Amino acid sequence: MGYWIVSAPRLWSLPQTMLSRLLCSALTMLAWKPFAEIALGICRDLQSELVFFGGYTNGLVGYLPTASEIPRGGYEVEWMPVVYGPETGYLMHARPETADRIAEVVRQLYGRAYGER
Repeated sequence: MGYWIVSAPRLWSLPQTMLSRLLCSALTMLAWKPFAEIALGICRDLQSELVFFGGYTNGLVGYLPTASEIPRGGYEVEWMPVVYGPETGYLMHARPETADRIAEVVRQLYGRAYGER
């Protein structure tokens, strides 16, 4: 029964991703506003409903779409660099693989925190 944090180094010039373990749950913190499908996929992969995926908790980058949403466009995909870019310095769209890479980092952090997976 403890509270502690494991974190991954900055990836591809992206802000740090962190995971806090609190009793039997995990709180993931990242500077993106992730699409819900990303969090649901992580919970499914980790076989846990006690993994909470918090956006805008470690800075501000913008929306983090899934790879399948990028071709569909829309505000979260196309306007993110325009709205957030001047403030954050991230002036390019998220690459299709970004969400998968961040999800993999979260799975690795979870494994480090809980000694599994």
